[in-house]
Amino acid sequence: MVISSHFLAGAAIGKATGNPILAVVFGFALHFIMDLVPHWNYGYKHLKKIKTLILVLLDPFLAFALFVTIGILRGYNSATWIAAFLGGAACALPDLIELIIRILKIKPLSFFLKFHRNVHWFDEKPKDIWETAEDMNIYTKKRIFWGIVTQIPFVIVSIYLLAK
Repeated sequence: MVISSHFLAGAAIGKATGNPILAVVFGFALHFIMDLVPHWNYGYKHLKKIKTLILVLLDPFLAFALFVTIGILRGYNSATWIAAFLGGAACALPDLIELIIRILKIKPLSFFLKFHRNVHWFDEKPKDIWETAEDMNIYTKKRIFWGIVTQIPFVIVSIYLLAK
């Protein structure tokens, strides 16, 4: 999923718990639950394309701006700000961890890549752990469309819970 979907859902969990520790634990776990739903993401190979790179960089900032706007409009107290932010950050964290492991080729942490890959049960799995699903899949417009559509309910529910 794209970072904004993860961040907003994690922020909603963090707000619901009101507890920074629970926000981090549940936010981190929620990432993998969300990844069980067939979806599309930017992919690591596509970061070489300037349009995709701009989208990837804007994605978390737009989610964060929406989160801050809702928090200001709803008058979050400091405890809510902290728990919601930590939940959002924790929910986005596994993708950042994977990116760092891949870029730095940290072989002792390849178990994390295997686990994260297996959560994405709907993608073909390359034999080489350092290859990614987009190495095997052709991203068609239809696949991208439905992969984005599956994320919309998460975003809508998250915005509702953040605004509640």
